[in-house]
Amino acid sequence: MVGATNLQHDLVVAKTSGNVGIGTTAPDTALEINHATGNNLRLTYNDADGSALNYTDFTLDSSGNLTINSSGTQTTVSDTLVLGTAGAGTTDSVIVREAGGDLAARSIDSRVWGSSLVDGSGTANYVTYWSDSNTLAAEQYLATSRGGLGGNVTALGAGEVLYSTSTTAYDSLAAGSSGQLLTSGGAAAPSWSNIASLLTAGDDILLLLGVTSPPC
Repeated sequence: MVGATNLQHDLVVAKTSGNVGIGTTAPDTALEINHATGNNLRLTYNDADGSALNYTDFTLDSSGNLTINSSGTQTTVSDTLVLGTAGAGTTDSVIVREAGGDLAARSIDSRVWGSSLVDGSGTANYVTYWSDSNTLAAEQYLATSRGGLGGNVTALGAGEVLYSTSTTAYDSLAAGSSGQLLTSGGAAAPSWSNIASLLTAGDDILLLLGVTSPPC
């Protein structure tokens, strides 16, 4: 046994195995450090008298859990770090960092591992909308209930007039000629008309040019 009066624990070298033990008289490995409170090992930088400010502690609790605590701000692993289990998980589990800093296994939507996260299907150039809180659907023309026009109302050109054909659909009327009037078709489609076609023989036409108070 090798020791010194100012050491808290004896340093033991086993004769048969050559193992070195600190705090134990029967070291099981090449170096074994034993401490009842878990204060096992400290690595210090430039410490000649026990007053070093830069160090890393390796401590062990009664269950064998290891804690690495550094006075610095980071721990660097230059080679591949292989982690063991982080608690029981499922086939589609992922490892996440909890708010307290621990690693844990959490389930994730299995669609992540597929070709798409979309639950549903559509067609190229169709309009996509949410059919419920987490499902996408598509339709060729966005329905009026979703803010669309419910049909193909591609613009025919300048001057085109858009009108409803029902409570859920729209259509369009191409531009008329200069001077024509837009005539209602009631519930049917509107149309363009010339003034002359709206008059019958014998109708009086009163042209008021620059008159602010027309006669009765």
